[in-house]
Amino acid sequence: MTNLDPYELLAINCGVSAREGDFLRAFENRYGELMVFYQKWGTPAGTLYHSDMGWEGIPVDDNAISFDKTLPGSVITVGGWILNVEEAGWLARCILATSEMRQRRR
Repeated sequence: MTNLDPYELLAINCGVSAREGDFLRAFENRYGELMVFYQKWGTPAGTLYHSDMGWEGIPVDDNAISFDKTLPGSVITVGGWILNVEEAGWLARCILATSEMRQRRR
């Protein structure tokens, strides 16, 4: 497993600098793929970055996680990306932890 410094991952791979007080978490799945969730105070959505998606960020809000039943079986998706159960569980915890941050300014 990688030493996950989310500030370093975000700056090096995404060109984004987080500020003190922002919510920033990193996750490594069982395949060694890295994910970073970043939420600024008062913004309507956080951003999810994924190493397997070229570190391109997608907006993530309270309704971001869904089940796509058009694909074989029930597949968990976020912004068109397919997540495994571990990734979706981690992301759901990040979304819950930052709900208040999206609703009010600091």
